[in-house]
Amino acid sequence: MMTSPVQDETNSAKTRAGVYPWFVVLMLMVAYALSFVDRQILSLLVEPIKDDLAISDSQIGLLQGLAFALFYTLAGLPIGRLADYSNRRNIIAIGITVWSLMTFLCSLPKTFFGFFLARMGVGVGEAALSPSAYSLMSDYFPRERIGTAVGIYNVGIYVGAGLALIIGGVLIDAIPAIRDQLPALVAGFADWRIVFMLVGLPGILLAVLFVLLVREPARRYQLTGHRTDKLSIADSISFVARRWRRFFGFFVGMTLQSIIFYALLSWVPTHFIREFGWSQGDIGLSLGIVMVIFGSIGVIAGGMLCDYFWKKGVDDAPILVAFLSLIGVALSVVMALVFHAQPYWQLIAVGVSLFSCSLMMTAGPAGLQNMLPNQLRAQVSATYLFVLNLVSLTLGPLLPALLSDHLFQDERYIGLSVLIVVGGLCLVLVPVYQFSRVLFRQDIRNTPLQEELR
Repeated sequence: MMTSPVQDETNSAKTRAGVYPWFVVLMLMVAYALSFVDRQILSLLVEPIKDDLAISDSQIGLLQGLAFALFYTLAGLPIGRLADYSNRRNIIAIGITVWSLMTFLCSLPKTFFGFFLARMGVGVGEAALSPSAYSLMSDYFPRERIGTAVGIYNVGIYVGAGLALIIGGVLIDAIPAIRDQLPALVAGFADWRIVFMLVGLPGILLAVLFVLLVREPARRYQLTGHRTDKLSIADSISFVARRWRRFFGFFVGMTLQSIIFYALLSWVPTHFIREFGWSQGDIGLSLGIVMVIFGSIGVIAGGMLCDYFWKKGVDDAPILVAFLSLIGVALSVVMALVFHAQPYWQLIAVGVSLFSCSLMMTAGPAGLQNMLPNQLRAQVSATYLFVLNLVSLTLGPLLPALLSDHLFQDERYIGLSVLIVVGGLCLVLVPVYQFSRVLFRQDIRNTPLQEELR
């Protein structure tokens, strides 16, 4: 039997009262941060891994992108559907355990193919987190606070990516000095392999804490008038297909813009090492701080902007925020060109770009949660992440590497290669976002959001 909106609110009132929902968001943010540490630590270790495994920039691009993205995206679809009807807390805890163990195993491969398989395993584990997390937050918070909650959760992206650089740099510098104190079984490993071992272990403790401290909330906001609480795959596909205009900007525009983010994340450390002679410790600390500050402010601001525009009655608020973020990315390209020979100004340009990208990275999932019934939130979010991550996680690391290897045929031009990719995508995205806003408004006029969900 379907429950009323009043019953839905009553059933979840205790769960959503007080500070506990924000504690859950904090736990989810910590999990997201840890996932990005395990995902992005590779970007700081490019040179030693290349030397040890005797591989090219293009192969490194595949390890950073496709190897992770392939199963991260594919596994997300069935996990997302499972999260719409099963215990989301337990799904997340299992995912944390899997990706942590697979990060540890990244320390063992002796070949490109073995490393590729280990990175695929990291992707499978991390696929469990975001679809389940978005769904959880939608049941913990009223609609007008979902954007802020998702923004705080997305701080984990930049805290994790920043910590991957900071901790990775510190460990790389410290391991030679403490090697004699390490267990004999580990002491013979290369420094980069020991880094993977050390960053993979904390996730096991976090998985245990997640089970002990996080509660599964009552579900609310079901699809109006549907005969059951569970939608079939055909019903799910039909819901999205009938409203394709509403989702065009998410699946096309935000996917293309995410390529910019992952191109920066994958190759900026290597650019500073090759172009300016910085050490891994120097760039790890400097870029890590920039990433944590600029990115964290950006994702929270993106969520708050979405909430603000929603309250003001702007139906296409997520697309508007994404369009505004694109302007910031374009400005960062100009800064990078003007200050191409000044590393510290280039760091600031990277920070502006990361801040701008982060606005969009909150606008996407926050907007989806406000447009979807409870029965579809996790699986449509998983489909969104499937498209976005398969494209951006593959092409973001790979496109600059292909330009460096095949167009310039000189690894010193990796920074210019990133700039070409970012600038080119900015030009493409201006008409894409404008077209998306037109389509979105047409769809909302035909089927207002408030008439679909109870």
